[in-house]
Amino acid sequence: MKKAELENLQNLFFLGPKGEQRKFFQEMIELINNDMIFWRRNFHPKDPPVIPYRNLISPVGQEYQENLIQSLVHLLADLKMDIPFFSPRYLAHMTADVSLPALLGYYAGLLYNANNVSGEASPVTLKYELEVGKQFARLFGYNDKESFGHITSGGTVANFESVFYHKAARFIPATLGLVLKEKKLPWPSFMPDDLWKLLNYKLSEIPPLLEEFKKLDLNLEKSIQLYSPAYLGDQDYWQQLQTAFKTTLGRPVLIVPATAHYSWSKASHLFGMGKVNCLQVKIDRNLGMSSADFKKVLDQCHKERRPIVQTVCVLGSTEFGSFDPLDEILYELKQREADIYSPVHIDAAYGGYFKSMFVPGSSYADFAEQAKKNNPRLYEIFSSIKDTDSITVDPHKLGHTPYGAGVFLTKHGFTKEFVAEEADYCLTSQEANAEDFPLGKYILEGSKPGASATSVYFSNKMIPLNSDGYGSLLQNLISSTQDFYEILKNANKEDSEFSKEMMIIPVAPPQSNLLCFYVKSKKMKKLSEINEFNLKLLHNYFPHPTDHIQDFSYFISKTKLKVDKLIEEEKPEIFSDMIIDTEGLQLLRIVLLNRWSNQKSGNGLDYLSDFLNKIKAKSLELIHEN
Repeated sequence: MKKAELENLQNLFFLGPKGEQRKFFQEMIELINNDMIFWRRNFHPKDPPVIPYRNLISPVGQEYQENLIQSLVHLLADLKMDIPFFSPRYLAHMTADVSLPALLGYYAGLLYNANNVSGEASPVTLKYELEVGKQFARLFGYNDKESFGHITSGGTVANFESVFYHKAARFIPATLGLVLKEKKLPWPSFMPDDLWKLLNYKLSEIPPLLEEFKKLDLNLEKSIQLYSPAYLGDQDYWQQLQTAFKTTLGRPVLIVPATAHYSWSKASHLFGMGKVNCLQVKIDRNLGMSSADFKKVLDQCHKERRPIVQTVCVLGSTEFGSFDPLDEILYELKQREADIYSPVHIDAAYGGYFKSMFVPGSSYADFAEQAKKNNPRLYEIFSSIKDTDSITVDPHKLGHTPYGAGVFLTKHGFTKEFVAEEADYCLTSQEANAEDFPLGKYILEGSKPGASATSVYFSNKMIPLNSDGYGSLLQNLISSTQDFYEILKNANKEDSEFSKEMMIIPVAPPQSNLLCFYVKSKKMKKLSEINEFNLKLLHNYFPHPTDHIQDFSYFISKTKLKVDKLIEEEKPEIFSDMIIDTEGLQLLRIVLLNRWSNQKSGNGLDYLSDFLNKIKAKSLELIHEN
């Protein structure tokens, strides 16, 4: 009975593909509108209206309103040609229908148009935003009083902020050493006089170091600012550092997996590190970061004395939905911490919400225990997040909130002082007072909408980050994806016209709700030939701006598995019988983000079975055309 209850509850999280909750939705919109109008009318109620009624009924007023209505109708007609993310037929990207709480929260926040850059511009919605940071801190196992998190416009900016923060804080010990050398001050006994050791201070050890310096009363705060990379620029900073310590260093690096989002290449460019210093770790047959190749990259960095700004682990890659072996990466760094150090940033823009599967709720706690049994490897990986340093997660993906809403979260809340404009560069209380908290001082963006904060806050309240809410919802999506994976594998064994000529091949078992596969005839051997066929097949499910949206029965996306991204000794078996005459394998990619994908479509078949039948039929049609 519990499962049926939960299914019914999850249905109510959404408006529905056919607007099934339209009446309730309309009532809630009316409630928000009436409440906002009431608030306007009762703020200093004796103030008179400023738009006279005669203006509304005048010819000019009537003409303007008629023009607005006509223009609005045209606008709505245009929008109906947009992508139907709400439909179970949409299987393409990491976006789906917005949840009802998120939609209502966003709409309510939108009407008040708060600017979440400071408490004086948004005392209420800024409080929501900082609470969202604490909600995710608790979810991932960080101390919500020592960490710091806030909402960004998306995962790209959140990833940028991780580099922004770590690049500023990582080199504080080295900067202190540079100041001491340049000013010829006595060297304190509590700090090593070795530049490589100063460059490999753990972030968690920086606050005690600064406290020791405070006791010396050297008044270094202004000097630290003037000798920092942010003030001097990277080139002059590294030159002065090496001159002062009479040693040679390699350039600082980012370490990322080969599946990393393109935002990391952008970050290397944006923060002056250079794309060549964004080192890629190859992936293994599970399509996650190879631990073996990570060891090689660490060896290279240690040998060349190249400080690591941060190592990025991806939980839920945008290409394959795969998860890097975070526990193995953390173990390897722990083993080498005496020689080389790296903060670990988790790019969980897509997969972060899966952590909620393992958090027991008050009503459906047993579903969290079931998730641990069904997904033991995923549970191990997510249990390691508490030992990382910072995280990106996107509520506008698996959180079903409107765009744009990313979250940046750092375990080390003190580091925000090192990126602050006109900050004192000293430790401050981590208790954030939303009424006067100057958020804009610590972030990359300036003005930002309070509507996003309201949406995420209200969504997390109504769909909790545990097995009562998001956890069980996402478990169902993974289960549906795994079921479809089995159906795809069995499609080749059926005694049918398709299986006699064709093969449909999943690249790897799904780790999340994302699945990649390709289709080929049994005669195809060349990689280029297989790619050409799959691109032709994709054309029927991949709309362009000039296409009529109603012409598409389903929507899917694509990606490519490049051979040079794979570690040689762990290449998937799919390449073993291919003639590799091009850089990689073109894949068809589906994301099961709609909870009704396994429900019946208009022809009586469930959507996924209907989709598979269409893929088969189109494949045979294309083969016979040739």
